[in-house]
Amino acid sequence: MCRTVLRLTTATAFTCALLALGLPACGGDEPDHALTAEQALDGYFASQCATYHRCRSSFPPGDALFVRFYGADEAACVELSKEELDAHLIIASIEAGRVRYDAGRARVCIDSPRWTSTTCEALWSPDDDDYTPPPECEEAFSGTLEEGDACTHAFDCVGAGAFCGVMGTCVR
Repeated sequence: MCRTVLRLTTATAFTCALLALGLPACGGDEPDHALTAEQALDGYFASQCATYHRCRSSFPPGDALFVRFYGADEAACVELSKEELDAHLIIASIEAGRVRYDAGRARVCIDSPRWTSTTCEALWSPDDDDYTPPPECEEAFSGTLEEGDACTHAFDCVGAGAFCGVMGTCVR
């Protein structure tokens, strides 16, 4: 499966949904400069995909698989990321109040120097601890549903490791 999905499950999914709808930001520290959810998703994926494409030539499995997972260019990578994570479901969750969006945390995520300072070796390392997105990326979107509540996406659910199970309820 695509490394994007493995690394950014929560942050990516909620961000994708917001991006498609262009929902206004709610919260954040600077209302005049607050990102809409759509802008946050665009910025997040653009930062992530720029990092992947900067390290394209060192992708261990080779270029054919890189293109399959991350697209031929950064724009294709962004679109693949949005599709992989069912952005439309995240958007619906925000509209329904199942996911909260924090524009301030989203701005910190997107502007983080971690995107450009990550080495290619760390990025492609099999050790998940070598490369992680900035923590603010996970904090920008938060689920509101407890274990057992009906859900439509992993981002709906509260807590580390929580996800929307096959029966459509939050589980841990």
